[in-house]
Amino acid sequence: MSLSNNKYLIYTDPIMKKYYLNLLLLCLMVDAQSQNITYRFNDPFKLPAGHKDIGFFGSEQDGFVQLSFDRGSDLISQKINAGDYKVISEEKMDVSIFPKNFMNEVFVSLQGNNNYWFYSLFEKEKEREVLSVKKVDLKTNKFSSDSVRVLECNRLKGVSVVTGLYQSQIRDKYDFFPSADSSKLLVKYVLKEREENEKIGIFVFDSKMQKIWGKEVDMPYPLNRTTIYGYYIDNKASVYILLKVKYEDWKDRKKDKLPFDYYEVLKLSNGSTIFQLTKLEFEDKFIQSVKMVGDLNNNVIIAGYYSHSAKNIDKAAMKKGDFFATKKSIDGVFLQKLNANGGYDNIGTGFYEFSIDVITAYEKDPVMKDKEYEEDKDNAEIDYLDLDHVKFDEAGNIVIIGEQYHAFYREIRNSQTMQVKTRVNHYFEDIVAVKIGSDNAIKWVVKIPKNQRHMEVVNGQMSFQAKKMNIWRIADGKGSFGHKDMSYYHDVYNNEDYFYYMDNVKNANLLPDQKPVPHASGLGGYLMVAKISTDGKLTKVPVFDIKNEDVKVRPTHFYKLSKNKIIGLCKIDEGYSILEIKLP
Repeated sequence: MSLSNNKYLIYTDPIMKKYYLNLLLLCLMVDAQSQNITYRFNDPFKLPAGHKDIGFFGSEQDGFVQLSFDRGSDLISQKINAGDYKVISEEKMDVSIFPKNFMNEVFVSLQGNNNYWFYSLFEKEKEREVLSVKKVDLKTNKFSSDSVRVLECNRLKGVSVVTGLYQSQIRDKYDFFPSADSSKLLVKYVLKEREENEKIGIFVFDSKMQKIWGKEVDMPYPLNRTTIYGYYIDNKASVYILLKVKYEDWKDRKKDKLPFDYYEVLKLSNGSTIFQLTKLEFEDKFIQSVKMVGDLNNNVIIAGYYSHSAKNIDKAAMKKGDFFATKKSIDGVFLQKLNANGGYDNIGTGFYEFSIDVITAYEKDPVMKDKEYEEDKDNAEIDYLDLDHVKFDEAGNIVIIGEQYHAFYREIRNSQTMQVKTRVNHYFEDIVAVKIGSDNAIKWVVKIPKNQRHMEVVNGQMSFQAKKMNIWRIADGKGSFGHKDMSYYHDVYNNEDYFYYMDNVKNANLLPDQKPVPHASGLGGYLMVAKISTDGKLTKVPVFDIKNEDVKVRPTHFYKLSKNKIIGLCKIDEGYSILEIKLP
């Protein structure tokens, strides 16, 4: 059933209107069943008291576990039966014997069923940072008895966190990057030494945590001219660093309305003593969002969004008190591939412009139909679009996916205590997906309309918190919002793209000239599954109402268990339950 085909659904009698809305929802649920999308919840279970969820690891074939952590007590691995998702065993690793200042770092799965838990500590007497690892056998659900020290170095940069009364520690001192085939692991850190040019540590290990090579190197540009946008390690253990670098005369270029920075890729291989530099210059185009990834042939790909103009100030947001609001407007997608000669080549035309139909889809309202809009539509752009995924398939297709995200910050000051807080309104809006075929032509561009909102209040000045919130988003891919039901999860099944997200059910049958109705975090909603077929057709199915199921769902924490199964840990009154979504 579709709103567009059933005019009687706009009946004004409130009782009848509610009846027809319920009828519509019933038909939508029937449609979900007709597409054979099924779901189920396992029997409720509890995480160990005081523990924080780390996530799922493993596979349906080899077995998987749910990890949870209590900093002062233990790390617990709960073995999950893939058939009924019941907890069949529980293994505890006592961490109370560890030094008090140790920090949980990350859990990494590498090739050959090699799974590792990394933790770090600072040895104050020796003024040394130490990174250690313990192996975890997911089949037997056992931790190794011994810890292995894999790195030792001088003081490192990181994020200061409060750990007790008048006590703080530095966390997030290390970053971990597995290669595409999971045969290698890059561990990176930044030394605390306050130099004009940062010094970073780059160390590469194999899947058994044997060091292949590593060194500390000075970055080639001053810190005040450089922003690092990503690291990548290929299957041959070479490391790539993506930088944004300001021109030395950047102030003059900015006045002339020219791009005042450029992107550069630094390559460092085993045995090399200096970086190989590849400069990316795109003439009059402004790069607004960028990622460095590897394709299935181990080529290094630079992908992102571009605009014909610099970032625009959001005047409406500034009037509301957000002095950090920039629209980051997007005109299209760009794709480049590094070559063996230290340069780069365009993939296809290199730059793919969005059509006006895609830009204005689900945005139209009476204001946009006036003369001013008609005159300006050729200059229309998509605002606030952040690049999330660049994915490749064996047929040579490339899918580029981004989401509109922005936030408004408003300072709240208590006139009596002078305490300052910042109210942050987060907006997770439309998803834009682009598919480029093996012939380097655009197969389709699809906008998935959504309008998710979340409000929170944090302590501190707006200028500090605004930067902090944006850093969190860039650093962990929206992970700081993972306990909420914002954003989405993407998966590919049978060469079709699936998107899982929370939405207002009224958005299931939007027309291109309708704006999506807001979904407020924590206030009900439906789990929506949007599918883009191989020919670019968009269909959406509401799977279930979370109020009826009485659960809290976190799509960004969904986990692909097998080819056609997605699972996620959901919060319920009795504790937790595992949600399974099964595709036909």
